[in-house]
Amino acid sequence: MILQWHIIQRCNVRCRHCYQGEYNDNDPTYDQLIHVLDNFTEFVDDLWPGDEHWVRLTGGEPMLHKDWKRLAVEVIQREFTWTLMTNGTLVTPKEADVIAKLEPAHVQVSIDGGEEIHDNIRGSGNLKKVIEGIKNLRANDIDVRVSFTANLLNMEEIPKVVEICNENDVHFFWTDRYIPHSSGTSLGSIGSVELDRYLELIKIERDKFKRNDNLTIISMGRALQFLGGGSPYRCIAGKRLLTILHNGTIMACRRLSNRIGNAYKESIKDIYLNNPLCKALRNPESLNSQCKSCLNVDKCEGGLKCLAKIFTGDPFSGDPACPLIKSTNENSLG
Repeated sequence: MILQWHIIQRCNVRCRHCYQGEYNDNDPTYDQLIHVLDNFTEFVDDLWPGDEHWVRLTGGEPMLHKDWKRLAVEVIQREFTWTLMTNGTLVTPKEADVIAKLEPAHVQVSIDGGEEIHDNIRGSGNLKKVIEGIKNLRANDIDVRVSFTANLLNMEEIPKVVEICNENDVHFFWTDRYIPHSSGTSLGSIGSVELDRYLELIKIERDKFKRNDNLTIISMGRALQFLGGGSPYRCIAGKRLLTILHNGTIMACRRLSNRIGNAYKESIKDIYLNNPLCKALRNPESLNSQCKSCLNVDKCEGGLKCLAKIFTGDPFSGDPACPLIKSTNENSLG
């Protein structure tokens, strides 16, 4: 099981594509965090004793929480595999040294283009700070992974980001499509018209890696990427992934807006087993008829359910960017 845990809402960056609408300073106390961790521990120990389970510490910016290191120690003591998802701007040499001692499986940072486009999305001067953070992590031999949120503004920047990854000894690059807050987003989500080009850009970089022209591993295993020669990917929200926000709110996935419970007040195990959305996400029969009859259903299972929810109101209506769905809008989703 994977817990994506947004331990704080505060952040030192204001990204244009962030799905977080507020940045209040009501940080959970250490006792509240431990209560959630106890709740999650009981949940996985009851249902999957002895299995490997993951805890992703994120935010907001998790490194702003005064107790994040103390919490990481507790996560480690419970024998969870843990990762840090940070914007990278606060990773000084001293902080990188501390992170190394905590031995995360990896640290994930985000880069969304070359300097001009990345800073357009994440703020002036941001990319230089992120690269400096990456250098500090790599100086401590920490596995760094870069995520790229692809939208209509930055899609063509993939080669530039991979080049940055190669230059800075980044281990792994992956990309997924931007999920807008509403169908009227300014950045624009990749639709069926742009999908082929998006997949082509990833494949070009992946093929370079296969020829040893890229040092960074180029992943091609997210929703619909199998259509361009990548690996099958089936959404794990509500199956092997749950998200918990700083205020205890439980979600099947942070990008799927439904709030299904609260870890401060309710049993995570009960929510997982009994919530209607979680049960539907685990049931292949929840998909619409077009997806269920598709020859690729086992590789896809409806693609990005969060994107379907934004554009149709129904997470099981099929990925709006899928070219195989007859009702897909032929225009971009922007």
